[in-house]
Amino acid sequence: MPQRSMKNEIDERLKRFQERLAANGVDGAILLQQTDLYYLSGTDQDAHL
Repeated sequence: MPQRSMKNEIDERLKRFQERLAANGVDGAILLQQTDLYYLSGTDQDAHL
């Protein structure tokens, strides 16, 4: 996937995630699963976001 397309995809994923959090009255989330981190950030670094 071209770099620009990947950035757009990640931006859209984050936007949808944030909208769902807000719709449920949730201010934030802690992501621990590597799969979730990759899906929402596009990187597989060993970290917590």
